[in-house]
Parts: sequence; structure tokens; C-alpha cells
Amino acid sequence: MGKLFKVIFCALIVDFFYFSSKFTFTGRTNTKLILGVIGLAVFVITSLRNKTFKFSREMVLMTVMATGVSLASYVAMSYNNTGDNAYLTYVISMLVWLSAAYMVIRVLRWIHGEATIEVVANYIIALSVIQCVIALLGNMYESVNVFIKMLYPGTGWLDSVNRMYGIGDCTALDTGGIRYSIACILCAYMIVKVQGKKDGLIPWYLFAYMVITIIGNMIARTTTVGALIALAYILVFLFVSAKVSYSKLKTIGWLVGILALVVAVFSWLYNTNDIVHQNLRFGFEGFFSLVETGRWQVGSNDTLMSMYVFPDNPKTWIIGDGYFNNPYADPNFLGEITEGYYMNTDVGYLRFIFYFGVIGLVIFSIMILYAGKICRLRYPKDQLLFIIFTLLNFIVWFKVATDCFFILGLFIALAYVRDFMDEPEEIPEET
Repeated sequence: MGKLFKVIFCALIVDFFYFSSKFTFTGRTNTKLILGVIGLAVFVITSLRNKTFKFSREMVLMTVMATGVSLASYVAMSYNNTGDNAYLTYVISMLVWLSAAYMVIRVLRWIHGEATIEVVANYIIALSVIQCVIALLGNMYESVNVFIKMLYPGTGWLDSVNRMYGIGDCTALDTGGIRYSIACILCAYMIVKVQGKKDGLIPWYLFAYMVITIIGNMIARTTTVGALIALAYILVFLFVSAKVSYSKLKTIGWLVGILALVVAVFSWLYNTNDIVHQNLRFGFEGFFSLVETGRWQVGSNDTLMSMYVFPDNPKTWIIGDGYFNNPYADPNFLGEITEGYYMNTDVGYLRFIFYFGVIGLVIFSIMILYAGKICRLRYPKDQLLFIIFTLLNFIVWFKVATDCFFILGLFIALAYVRDFMDEPEEIPEET
């Protein structure tokens, strides 16, 4: 029983990081910030106890790049005389993510005696399944919805647009979709990882993948990106890479069987429950359209295409207009006010360009690429996983301005604890 409580505590800490939010019991403070402050204190205490503060050259360079993002924001705001400081403190945000991630890793090590990619992946997968199930049940049963609102009161705007949500800010819309995408990819990673070693876990990862894919798409169709990448990952492993084995044949059997079971259950719910019916049609609108009309038609894609508007002057292309959000409250804004974001576009790349120009976008992109490179160097046997995470970031930017640094930062913190605090005799070059 004691171990169960420890695991539950650990799961809450990971959830506070991965699905960070302002809960009823945290007031106006985000759980990521709380973890970041505690993580900083733990880092200082640990460093003082060890009588040394260690910072890798990689960490310093990444901080410099994040400072460049903040500087690009400052230049855009100052030149255009705007008050939109969306990325002005990005370097602080990045350091808070890293500090919070450090705290998560320390808790994982305290509970499990070790922190590995596999341990982190298992928690993220389990929490994503739980959040998806809570979101579906909250949409179906008022009592569950009341419980969600008791913990997370900021659901009014999501109710107004009729969107599903779990417990927390990052469980809904595109911020939730990118997290479910990452969870799907981690399912695929774990299926390949345990193949031939712990085959009994494979059906659970396949089941988790199916649940996250289906319910995740009902919450946010951004989940499709990660689900398709994960499916390709699994299929390439099963049918293209290496030789056929009994273990792979079992995995194929589990894949077919679990797929049939999940499809049967959701088909039944589709035909018997109006709420599931409506949300499934939303989540898989393109597939329903293809079957019923012979054409792939998704309403949000049509809306997205209308948002591909580009700057019409060199200044905006280079340093931006200094607006990331809707400027309706800015008394200095003299342009046309739209209902959406600035220039009525939600496209990630364009929002960044309109905000701090190509210069800011390039600096931001380099920082994300460098964070991915750090992970690839620190985990040479798992380079493909971090290539996929980095690729996911740049694919999602075609749709929305949400980045993947938080997941890269989590594994950077894991590598830091392993390489700099656990095995000092093997510390890489320092600055």
C-alpha cells in the first residue's frame, strides 16, 4: 500500500508538469511554476551539499538562444510600440520548465530509485490515458464534470465552444493535442523497446495508443499528427526493419485483436450515445466525410487554409509587428480588429513572423533544434525518438503556435541529473 501511495504521488508530480495548470488549490499560480521554484531550491541545496554548481556548455548555449528569443520579442515590441510581451520572458519560461523538469526527475529517482526514458514514458502514457478517459466521462456524466470543475474551475470558455477537456489547462485544444501526440509516440517507442523482452506489456501499450488516439482526437485533432507518426513507427518496425520473429507475430496479433475490440466498443457507443456520436464525428470528421461523400473534408482545415495570410512589407517579415495575440485592448493599434489572433491567423509559423519576424522565428527554431540535438547526444541509442519529437514540433507549427520544448526539457533534465549529479567522474566538458 505504501508503494501505491508513492506511485500516486509521483504521478501527480508528473501530471503537474506535463498537464500544468492553475487548479483550485494552487490559486493563481501554475503548477509548473510551483515545481520550478521547488526544483530550484532542491538544486541549490543539492549543489551546496556537494560543494559545487555544475552547468554544461550545452545548457549555457541553450539559455543564450532562449535569451535571443526574448531579445527578438523586445525589439519587435519596442520598434512597433506594442505591449504584447508574449515571448518577452521566454528565457525565464524555458528555465522554469527546466527547473520543474529537474524536480520531476528528482521525485522519480526518489520513488523508483532510478529515472529513465522508460519510467518517464510510462507515467506520461498512463496519465494521458487517464486524462482522456476523464475528458470523455466528464462529457457524458454531469457528476464527473462537477468533479472536474471543482479541481479546475477554468472550464467556462471550453464549455462555450463545446470542447472536451480533462483536469487542467493543458488537457484541451491544441496544447492537449500535442501532449497526446507525444504520448502516442511514446507508446510506439515502448512497444519497440520491450519487444522480445517484456512482450506481456505490449498489449497494454497498444491499448493505451488506441485510447489516446481515439479520445485524444475527440479532444483535439492535433492528436492525429502524433498518432500517425506513432503508427508509422510501429508498422516500420514490424514489417520493414530486421527479421520476422515470433515476438513480432504476437505483436501483430495483439494489434489486430485490440484494434478490433476498440473499434467494436466505440462503434457501439457511436450508435447508442449521442455525446460520443457527436464527438467521434468531430474527431474523425475527415474519415466520416471520405466514407459518406467520397471526399476528405474537414471544417477546421478549410478555416486553417484561410488563415495563411502573409506580411505585405519588408519590416514585418524581418522584425515583425510586435503582435502575437489579438490587439483589441492596445490603444496604439490602428488596424482592423478581428475576432481571432493578430491578422486572424492561428498558424504557428505566421504568428511568430507577425510577432517578431523571420529573425525571431529562426532564433526560436534554432533553439528547438539545439534542444533536440542535446537529447540525441545524451541518448545515442534513442536518437530516433528525439528526431521525431523535434520533427513533431515543426509539423505542428503549420497548424498552431505550440512548441515541444517541455518534453525535450524533461529529458534534458534527466540527462543532466544522470551525467552531472549521479556520476561526477564521467562529467562532460563544462563551462
